[in-house]
Amino acid sequence: MSLPNKGGRWEGLLYQGRTTKILVVKVLRDNQDKSKTKVKAKLNGLEKLRRCNMKRLTPILILVVVIGSLLATGCTGGPKVYTDPDKVINVKVGQEFIIALGANPTTGYTWNEGFDGDFLQLIENKYKPSDTKGGMVGAGGVRSFQFKALKKGETKVTLVHKQAWEGGNVGETEVFRVSIS
Repeated sequence: MSLPNKGGRWEGLLYQGRTTKILVVKVLRDNQDKSKTKVKAKLNGLEKLRRCNMKRLTPILILVVVIGSLLATGCTGGPKVYTDPDKVINVKVGQEFIIALGANPTTGYTWNEGFDGDFLQLIENKYKPSDTKGGMVGAGGVRSFQFKALKKGETKVTLVHKQAWEGGNVGETEVFRVSIS
């Protein structure tokens, strides 16, 4: 990155993120002709001024720029989780989302999914037990279904809570509406 030269001083913004701003304030030359730089870093409103050797500073600045770029591109930690069937799930083609419902397999009831394979692809169906002390038997957890949107349109995901064996009872049914753009 080139910075404007103002009368022998190099000044300018080197990196700016949401909470971090690094400004190069001045480049000095010492007697051994090694570049020294004063770096002014602004973090959450607090300013720090330091002299740094450019050879040490360069890898740090590259790391700051790379991490900042990753954060800016939306490393959100994964697909959005939906639990309320009364709210429409709005996603784009190629986007993934998760539907999560309370479950307790020790009761004999499991959630069974129904969906249109032209619009959605099931990526993962998993059960996560609740965090209980001592691994309490019979404690519930969460059943989650991760889907990927395949094409534009409107569709539904129907989840039926029922006993898996033939003639088993059917419990509740939840229908999630999905709008894909």
